Amino acid sequence: IPCPMLIQWPDRHYHTDADRPETIDPQMLHNVGVISGTYATFLSSINDEEIKWLAEKMVASFSQEIGLKLQETNFHKQDLDWKLERKIKHLRDLKRFNRKLELKKYEAMLGEISASLAPLTKEGPQGKVKTEKLIPRRKIPGPIDQRFFQAALDKAGLNDRFEKMFKDYGESKISVGGYTTHLLYWVDGVRKLNQVIENTYREIGVCSPDFALDYFRLLEEIDLMELRSE
Repeated sequence: IPCPMLIQWPDRHYHTDADRPETIDPQMLHNVGVISGTYATFLSSINDEEIKWLAEKMVASFSQEIGLKLQETNFHKQDLDWKLERKIKHLRDLKRFNRKLELKKYEAMLGEISASLAPLTKEGPQGKVKTEKLIPRRKIPGPIDQRFFQAALDKAGLNDRFEKMFKDYGESKISVGGYTTHLLYWVDGVRKLNQVIENTYREIGVCSPDFALDYFRLLEEIDLMELRSE
């Protein structure tokens, strides 16, 4: 579900021991509070006309996003199809405010935008990732805390194995930390491993099936992941 992130960047004190009350700007704190409060109030009291307005904004944002993506050299038709699929799912989430809400008009608008811009995309690989037919399921609700993960590796005697995985796949190919976090976000206990890898690739442009499989198997050994056959 797309939501805004409120952050001030760059910030010299961010995630340092200097991030204290006395280094916080009261005006910025006020601004964040007003924006957050307004956002929450709007969603908690939204009516049908405002839902339709929000749907129109979502359609417009899709057009703007694809327009920016078309300026990139590696934006393919498959990427456009993936973004259209995700945007339609985001749009349908508006039904949580009114289950009887009719959204077909806005879905059609998204389809028209996609069809009109498709000729401007580049041909690329199909992006089908071939992996073992496994369905991963997390045994924890969110991303793995790094300290907990390291302690679990040490306890199981698997630290050297992870270090080797990092050297084989990470140092020259991917940012291991970012990649593993995004992989885990796509694991819902229903998606197959190849779908998890594919969605991660479409989201951040990184694809390393061998690393993903090895990483998930490692998580299974330290009881943080379950891999079951399809």
